[in-house]
Amino acid sequence: MNDNFAGRLLRSKISRLVYNSQFITRASRKISHYNTSDNGKKRLSVKSKKRSAAKQAGSLMHAKITRGRKEKKERGEGGEAP
Repeated sequence: MNDNFAGRLLRSKISRLVYNSQFITRASRKISHYNTSDNGKKRLSVKSKKRSAAKQAGSLMHAKITRGRKEKKERGEGGEAP
């Protein structure tokens, strides 16, 4: 009776530890994305690098389009409707 109880208690403790360790590793993985480098700057995660690259590409495309419209207007080829 007593041994059974001790075994059950031990098993529940172990399973709880395993369950909690999943969250700990997940959190540490998230934190490791934002590790600080030697000069103290935060290193960006791959996701945020991709996001900023996409933003930059979008703004470049926007600049290209507006420049094209302006040049067309100056040449008198229309551009936007008045």
